[in-house]
Amino acid sequence: MLKDKQIAGLLANWPYAADMATFVEARIFDPASKLEWYLIALDPDDLNRACAIVVNDSVELVYVDLDAEIKGFSAQGKVLENDPNFRREKCMRIWTKLMKKMRGEFNATV
Repeated sequence: MLKDKQIAGLLANWPYAADMATFVEARIFDPASKLEWYLIALDPDDLNRACAIVVNDSVELVYVDLDAEIKGFSAQGKVLENDPNFRREKCMRIWTKLMKKMRGEFNATV
């Protein structure tokens, strides 16, 4: 699902996983719902463990298990998609946009 360039960026970001100045490298989303994962970093010692901003009914910065939460996920018969139009962006900028969107402060896509 992830491209080699995205994986390389995610691995390089691991030491700074929880730093909001780090870049988000990929956006994975469910086309059948509002569920999204903005992937920030990937653990080089466990390639299934990633740090991500997860969007559903709330916005959270969490560690996720890629196999359990992303790779095997499907809803309404659709699999998750890697957003081909996503351009890496600072984590804090994405977080701020998502929080404003959740609060209804502006109607913009991230």
